[in-house]
Order: sequence, then structure tokens, then C-alpha cells
Amino acid sequence: MDNVTSIKKKLNNPGPKQKSFGTGMYGFLMFMIDYYRRVRSDLKMDFDSFIIIQIVVSHEVYIMQSENSKTYSEISDEFSKISKAKDIDDSFLIFKAKELMSKIQRNKLTVSSICQVSTLPKETVRRKVRTLVARKILSQNKSEGVLVGPAYKNIFDETVPKTTMAFAKLIKKWKQTGVLDNLLSL
Repeated sequence: MDNVTSIKKKLNNPGPKQKSFGTGMYGFLMFMIDYYRRVRSDLKMDFDSFIIIQIVVSHEVYIMQSENSKTYSEISDEFSKISKAKDIDDSFLIFKAKELMSKIQRNKLTVSSICQVSTLPKETVRRKVRTLVARKILSQNKSEGVLVGPAYKNIFDETVPKTTMAFAKLIKKWKQTGVLDNLLSL
């Protein structure tokens, strides 16, 4: 039995626990709608561009914490260092100074790898990366691939606290209504 069939079977199991599914689903949908709205209104960008940024950021956060987990402040500090770069090459130097460059070069992120993760067409990713590089949100060169650029810090400061609070609110609501326990039992 595949995972989807197994989950459907558990969700269709009658009982008082399943009464809260609609409440949980509604809360999640409202969270997602707010998230999409903030990307468009606060960051003034389309969601495909935002997804590309998130793929690049997730790659760098993975590399940053590959040896030990990082706090919000530590990750914020790394992005602050990048934001102080005067040009694209400065942001690469910051990574070199933090001894991350060898890891990035071994695992560099390319337009093709972003396409694989996002399932967006290659030309769309290439065009959007070019636009994001021009806006200094991302940086790119042949040896290091696609990296976070100096202007990403503004996005980090704008989205991470709001999204964290919205997610915490959703989880608290799920805990209150029993949805969280139901999800954890799947």
C-alpha cells in the first residue's frame, strides 16, 4: 500500500478525532493564502521567483549548518555579512572566509538543479535568476553557481519573522483543536 492510500485510509477512519480535520485544513489554507499574499504584496514578486530564492536559500542554510545547527541569529548574521558585499565577488569572498566555499563548489547550485527541484522550465529559471541577480537578491558565477546575493537580507528580515509567527499561530491552533495530535498519529 502506498503512502497516499495509507493516509487516506487513516483519514477516512471514523471517529471524533477526524471531526477536527476541516478546522485544521481551513487554518492551513488561510496560512498559505496569507503567505502567498505577503510574497506578492510585501516583497513585490511572483511566486516562481520566490520559490527559486527559497531553493537557493535552503541550499545555503543546509551548507551553513552542515557541521552544527544554527540559531536564527547565526543565520541572520551570515546573511548580514553577505548583505554588506559591495558587489557579487564580495559575497563569494565572505563564503570563502567562512570556509564554506569548498562545500559550495562541491555542491554548487545551478540553473539545472533549480529546475529539478522546482519543476519549472529551464528558460523560465534562467530568466528569473538573471532578474534576481540584477536585483542583487541572488548572485551567480560559473565556479560557485547560484548563491544568495547582498539584497537577500531584506527578504530574510521581512519574511522569516512574519512567517515564523504565522506558523506558530497555526500550530498553536492545531494543538488547541486536537489537529496536531491527529496529524502526528498519521
